[in-house]
Amino acid sequence: MAAVVKEFKGQTNIIHVNTAGFLGNSYLGYEHFFEAVVDQLLAPLPKQKKLVNIFGIVPSQHIQWKGHLRVLKALLGKIGVEANIIFTEKDGLAALKKISAAELNLVFSPWLGLKVVEKLKEKFEIPYEVIPFVPVGPQDTTSFLRQIGELLHIPKKTIEAVVKPEEWDAYNTAEYFGDLLVVGLPNAYFGVIADSGTAIGLTRYGTNEIGLLPELVIVSDNPPEESREKITRLLTEGLASSIKPKVIFETDSHKIKLILQKHTLQLLLGSSLEKHLPKGDAGFLSVSFPTFDRIVLDRSYAGYRGGLNFIEDVGAQFCGPL
Repeated sequence: MAAVVKEFKGQTNIIHVNTAGFLGNSYLGYEHFFEAVVDQLLAPLPKQKKLVNIFGIVPSQHIQWKGHLRVLKALLGKIGVEANIIFTEKDGLAALKKISAAELNLVFSPWLGLKVVEKLKEKFEIPYEVIPFVPVGPQDTTSFLRQIGELLHIPKKTIEAVVKPEEWDAYNTAEYFGDLLVVGLPNAYFGVIADSGTAIGLTRYGTNEIGLLPELVIVSDNPPEESREKITRLLTEGLASSIKPKVIFETDSHKIKLILQKHTLQLLLGSSLEKHLPKGDAGFLSVSFPTFDRIVLDRSYAGYRGGLNFIEDVGAQFCGPL
């Protein structure tokens, strides 16, 4: 590595990380990359008002990463905030270099990316806010936009002018799901197997806005021990249900199979590794890595219309067009 850096130094931008490829996972690799960017590439820049960096969404590892970034950028743009999403941008290098100009860093994970934003805070005095999950549906998306409005001192009328028509459209469209919910999926117990952020977002939306009953959540991204109590709280508190899910942290697919054998679910949200594990006529939808049974280009469950996308994909397991 040192020889390569020496040979090309001065000819192009080189970011290097000395690490064994067989240690850790893609989540840690994501953090290592951005820590190297902070240390090796970034230089101080004048602060740009209403510019925010987006962290915590890992390319490919989060199967809807492209759609999530697109939706978050569009949502923030509606309230006058420029989101530097870095990946998928036309000029990725320029986006990387612009990181140090941000007014605020947003981390869409309860744990992933915290080391990066702490380093940015220390080196460039950029504050950060942890948004533990990508918001799904009207309730959490509106809460998110209002939270950003307070952080960046955006007038409330500006925020409300955006959220009110978005909420009306989302709820008006979701009404068509009502008959299916009553006939095909009444009081359904569901489970989620996914990384922390995806699990939290879908558990909250499925429970609070669709009315499903959360029985089981298996968190599969191996978050650090010090983050697990917080993740458990986020998965069990603030739910509009007297039933609270059992939360298990597990990465071993065989152990996950044994856990599922102890539960009877009407709907399972997981990875393709769990597709054939639900008992009986339970519905299944791939929402986490690895996914082999669907192609995800621009699909996203983020935001107001993301909730509708989720309803469509869940409903397709039980009926035809509405």
